[in-house]
Amino acid sequence: MAGSCCSRGLPLEGMAILLGIIIFGSGIGEGDLIPGKKILEDRKKIKHLKSSTVRRLQSEDGDIIDCIDIYKQPAFDHPALRNHTIQMAPSYDPNIEEATAKANRLQNQDSSMSLASRLWQKSGSCRKGTIPVRRLPQKVSLKTNSLEDYGRKKPSSYPPLTHINEDIGSNLQQSNRSVAILLTEGYSYSGVKGDIQVWNPHVESDDEYSTSQVSLKSGPYYDFESVEAGWAVNPSVYGDRKTRLFVYWTADASKKTGCFDLTCPGFVQTSSEIALGAAIYPLSVPSGLPYQITLFIFKVREANCQLMLAFPPLQPSLSSEMYLSFYLNLFQDPNTGNWWVQYGEKTNLGYWPPDLFASLRGNAETAQWGGEVYSSKLERPPHTRTAMGNGQFPDYISGDSGCIKRMRIRENSLVLKFPEWVSTYLDEYRCYNAEYIGDYIEDPERSPYACTYVSGAAFPPALTKESLFVFFILDCKREGNSNGVNGKAKARNYRSEINRRLKLLNKPAVKTIKSEDGDVIACVDIYRQPAFDHPDLKNHTIQVNLRAPFHKPYIFVPKFAIVITESAKKGHELFHENPLSTVASASQNMQMQPSFIPSIETPNGEHENSRPVVSQLWKKRGSCPKGTIPIRRIRRRELLRTNGRKSPERLDRTNKTASQDRFMYLNNTRDSILYPTPENRSTAVLMTYGYNYIGASGEINVWNPRVEKLPEFTTAQIWLKNGEVNNFESVEAGWTVHPAEYSDARTRFFVYWTVDGYKKTGCFDLTCYGFVQTSTEIALGGAVDPGSSSFQQQYVLPINIFMDPTTTNWWLVFHDIYVGYWPGSLFSLLKHSATSVEWGGQVYSVNVRKTPHTKTAMGSGYDAEELYGLACFIGHPRILDYSKSYKYPTFVGIWKDEYNCYSAVNYKAGNANDEATFFFGGPGQSYRCP
Repeated sequence: MAGSCCSRGLPLEGMAILLGIIIFGSGIGEGDLIPGKKILEDRKKIKHLKSSTVRRLQSEDGDIIDCIDIYKQPAFDHPALRNHTIQMAPSYDPNIEEATAKANRLQNQDSSMSLASRLWQKSGSCRKGTIPVRRLPQKVSLKTNSLEDYGRKKPSSYPPLTHINEDIGSNLQQSNRSVAILLTEGYSYSGVKGDIQVWNPHVESDDEYSTSQVSLKSGPYYDFESVEAGWAVNPSVYGDRKTRLFVYWTADASKKTGCFDLTCPGFVQTSSEIALGAAIYPLSVPSGLPYQITLFIFKVREANCQLMLAFPPLQPSLSSEMYLSFYLNLFQDPNTGNWWVQYGEKTNLGYWPPDLFASLRGNAETAQWGGEVYSSKLERPPHTRTAMGNGQFPDYISGDSGCIKRMRIRENSLVLKFPEWVSTYLDEYRCYNAEYIGDYIEDPERSPYACTYVSGAAFPPALTKESLFVFFILDCKREGNSNGVNGKAKARNYRSEINRRLKLLNKPAVKTIKSEDGDVIACVDIYRQPAFDHPDLKNHTIQVNLRAPFHKPYIFVPKFAIVITESAKKGHELFHENPLSTVASASQNMQMQPSFIPSIETPNGEHENSRPVVSQLWKKRGSCPKGTIPIRRIRRRELLRTNGRKSPERLDRTNKTASQDRFMYLNNTRDSILYPTPENRSTAVLMTYGYNYIGASGEINVWNPRVEKLPEFTTAQIWLKNGEVNNFESVEAGWTVHPAEYSDARTRFFVYWTVDGYKKTGCFDLTCYGFVQTSTEIALGGAVDPGSSSFQQQYVLPINIFMDPTTTNWWLVFHDIYVGYWPGSLFSLLKHSATSVEWGGQVYSVNVRKTPHTKTAMGSGYDAEELYGLACFIGHPRILDYSKSYKYPTFVGIWKDEYNCYSAVNYKAGNANDEATFFFGGPGQSYRCP
C-alpha cells in the first residue's frame, strides 16, 4: 500500500504536511489543532502567491523573492481595500525643504554617502507591474500562537504606576518593551524623515527583537495608531538574525491590528525595486565607517490619483570606505490621505491607505526617531542581553555608537524642516540610552564637534543642530560597575542621571498641545504625574473637588477622595460628565468629605477680583481631556543648567544667611521679629507673623521685568512658612521670570515648596515629586498673558493657598480654579499651620548687595513709590486662621533688603477706612543703586 501510494505521486511536501496534521492533531484540546490549521493556512497563502508569481529569484543570502502581480498583493485582502485604486506615486514632490534645512544639508553633504544595496538584486530584478515579496519560511509562522497574530508585535499591557527600579533605571510605559527615542510633539505632523545607521545588534532569544526606526503616532499612548519604518533584527518574524528593512502599522497599539511588511493586509506596495523584509547589506562595523539608510514617511490626502512612474535602479556601494545611506521618509500625500514610505531620496516603496486608521486619517500627533527592544526579560534582573543600536554606550565624543542623522518633520505645510522642539524619552536609562547632540553643544551648526560618530577618525566638518542623535544598549550590571572609574565614566553617569530625571518628569501623554510661546504641554494621565514618584506618596489618596469653580466669597465645597488602586491605575477614564458616577467605578474607598464655608471681608463692599485676570497662552491652542493634567515638557538643557542635582531644586538656593541680624517692626510699633536675609537674594515683602495661619491670598499685579543674565531670576509671590529661620518649611506661588528654569524670559505661573529652607528638598512646579495636580486647565510653569503696561490696563494673578484641616493638604487656587495641593505628608510643621505669611518680590543674583549691582528688576522695574500704573502691587492681601474667616491681617510689617534698589510701600489712599495696597519693586542697578 505504501508503495502504491508513492507510485501515485503524492508529493513529499504533502506527506510532511499530512504527517504534521496527524501529529499536531493528536492532542486532547482544540487548541492543539492550531499548528495543523496553520500549515493548511500557510499552504493556501503560498499557493495564492505562487499563482500570482511572475518570476522567482533566489538570493545569495537564502531568501526567495517572488515577483508577483501588483494587483494580487496581500493588501487587497483587507475588507476596507477591496475596491481600492492603487496610487503608483505621490501627487507632489515630498522632499521640498525649508531654506535653512536645505542649506545645512548641502553644506554638510558627504560625497562618500550612497544608498544601501539589496543582495537579492544580484540575482535579477522584478519587472514593472510586479512587486518583490520575500517568501516567508513556513517554520517561522508555526512559532506564532494563532493564525491572526503572525507578523504583529505582541500587544502590551500598561503597567500600574510604580516606583522606578533604581537598580536598572526602569519604569516601562509598555510592558515587555523598552525604547530610547528622540521625539517631537505638539504640532500636527504629516511627515517624518531620518538617516538611520545600520548595525546588526545581538538578539538573545528567538521571541525577542531589536529595531531602529522612524515613526509617526496619534491617539492616547495606551491605544495609539502608528506607521513605522526602519531596520530590525527579528527572528520570530524573519526566521534569522539578519538586519532587515521593515515597515509596520497598527490602529490599536497592536492589540488586534497591524503587522510587519506584507504579512497581513494593509500596506500597498508600489515599488518593483525594494523587497520589504529583505536583508540590508553591507552593515556598519565598530572598526570601520558606519553605513546608513534613510527613510521618509509622509502623507497624501483626499483625492484619487493613478500614476505610473519608473525610477532608475539604485546603485549598490560595497566599499568599506563609503557611508551607506538608508533613507527612510514617511509622509502624507495631501491629495489622497495615503501614508507613503520613501526609501532614499527617490524610491517610493508604497503606502498605507487612510481607510486603515481613525486618528491617522488626519495627521500625526508625534514624530519619533530611535530604537525599540521587545523582551519578556525587561525591568528586572537578569535583564535580557538583546542589544539596541550597535550595543555600545552613546558617545558623541568617540562616535562609537548607533545614530540617526538629519531628522526632519513636515507639519501642515509641504516643507521639510527640523522640529522646533525635541526631547529624548527612555524607558530604561541604565540599559538603553539616548543622547541628542543639540543638548550638549550650544550652537551645533558652527561646532566642529557636531558629528563625531566615527571612532578613531578626525572630526568631520560641522553639521547642523539636527545632525546627530545616538542611542545604545550595554549590560545593566556592567554599567553600574564602571561608576567612578574615570572621567568618561563619570560623564556617562552624569548623562544617565539627566536621562533618568527626564524620564521621570516627561511622562507619556494622552494628548499634546504646542503653545504659541514654544512650550509643549502634555496632557498626562492624572495617575502618572510626577508627584507619585515621591516615596511618601506611594499610597497617597488623590483628593479631588466635586465642583471645580472656587468662586468668591471663598466657599469650601464638598470633596471626594480617589484612592489609587490597581484597577484605577489601569483605567484611563477617571472623570465623566457626572463626577458622582465615578465614585463606584474608580475606587470603593472614595469618601465624601464635608468642609467649612469661611466668610470673607471686603473693604467698603468692594467686590474682590474686580481687576482683569491673566490666562495662560497654551489654552489658546486647545485643552486637556478629563482625567488628565497639563504638564509643561521639560527640556534637557533646563536640567543641565541646574547642575545635575539629585532632585531639580530651585536654582542655587542655599541655606546661608547674611551675617548681620536684621529686625522688622510690625505696624510701626516696637514689636519686632528677626528677619533672616538669604544670601544672594534681595526681597521686598509685606509680612504678618505670630498667629497660626491656614491660608493666604492676594491679587498679584503681573509684569515682565528684566532679568540681566543666567542664573538670575525675579519673582512676585505669596509665601506661607513655619519653622526656624534657616530650616523652615514653606509653600509658595506666584509669577516669575526665570530664564535658567524655563529657557526664556516670559512671565510664568509657578509653585514651589521646601521642608528644609531650600537645602535639599523642594522644586518649582512638577520638576520634583510633591505637588499633586488635579486641574485640567492650568499648566504649572506655563506663560501667563497678558501682562500690565505703564498707565495702561493692570492685570492680576489671583492666588489663594489654604490648608484643608480635614486632610492637612495645602490647596492652591488660581483665580477660581483648584490647581492641586501639596500633601500634608510632605511636611512636619506645616501639617498644623503656618506661622508667617509674606506677600512681595524677590530677586536672586550673586550681585545683590554688591557694586556693581545686578540690573535684574523686581516687580515692574519701577520703584514702589511710583504707585498704581507704574509700580507692581499686591491687592487684597488676606490671611485665613482657625476662626475660619478670611480677613486683612491684624499686624503687618514691611521688609526691604536694599531700599535703594528695591523698595516697598504699604499705601493707603483716601480716608482711614480704606484698605492699604502693597507696592514693591525697583530696577536694580541705578544712580541710587550703583
